[in-house]
Amino acid sequence: MTGSTPDGWADRILHGHIRRIAEIDPEVAPAERLSTGNPILDAAIDPSAMGEMRYRAFGPEDEAALWGSLHRYVLEIRVCGTTPAQAFGTVLSELVAAIFSRPAEPDSSVSVTWPIRDVECAGQLVRNGFCPVSVLAMKMLTSGDRDEPRIRPAGPGDVERIVAQAEELHRLDISLGALPMRPDLPRRLEREILPEVLRRDGTVLVWISENGDVAGFIQVQPPQNAWIESRVRVGPAGYMQRLYVDRSYRNSGVGGGLVAAAERRLVASGAEYALLHHSIHNPYGAPFWIRRGFRSVSVTWTRSVTGC
Repeated sequence: MTGSTPDGWADRILHGHIRRIAEIDPEVAPAERLSTGNPILDAAIDPSAMGEMRYRAFGPEDEAALWGSLHRYVLEIRVCGTTPAQAFGTVLSELVAAIFSRPAEPDSSVSVTWPIRDVECAGQLVRNGFCPVSVLAMKMLTSGDRDEPRIRPAGPGDVERIVAQAEELHRLDISLGALPMRPDLPRRLEREILPEVLRRDGTVLVWISENGDVAGFIQVQPPQNAWIESRVRVGPAGYMQRLYVDRSYRNSGVGGGLVAAAERRLVASGAEYALLHHSIHNPYGAPFWIRRGFRSVSVTWTRSVTGC
């Protein structure tokens, strides 16, 4: 149902939701109040869940277009009570129905990010047509040993090779269904990566092979109060944006060495934790990051609103 709800309901559901999630995973950040005063509720009397949808549109040339649909609905749901799965499912179904009642836009999707340890509600996402796409993972950092001698900050001469590797990584996520296909991908990736490399501040590191090739690279973001840092209670947290190792150098310690060097850069910048996203469908991603000490915090679930 929809309609204005007394602040008492909203506060009770929000506080119950925060307590419930904290018991499930104390490192998930507490939820904020919904931005609308007219949320969707799961019951007319004594509701135990509420939710809202937030809509954003992007142009085809926007940087954000590389990472998702041009028309995005993001669902925010708060749930408490003794039957959270049922209440969650009711609100989720009504939100999805409200989205599908709108005029169709091409290249549209709807997503929900939810704590991975809340297994009660996961089934409702599946039953409403959502698919798990990406995982947010975290790790407490330590300073560790010195870098491998073959690791150094990337320079202008490395950009062409880094962009080619970033493109291969991006196309893997496209093939797995995690990202959309966009035109001019190499140019757009270079536009993003080049300024990072030119700063020469160690946020892009490369492993140089014995014959002088870029065997792999890693790109990180020091703590800067970015939106991703608000997803967890802990901090300060840096973010690992990309890691790629050339096929001919895999299983030789290059990936682990780059991650260790990146962790040291993040510690030096004031970070106490590292965050990253990886595709849930990449068969190599989760095992690698688990071996590196990362653990999953939340999952982003998506479904198409129109054919993308």
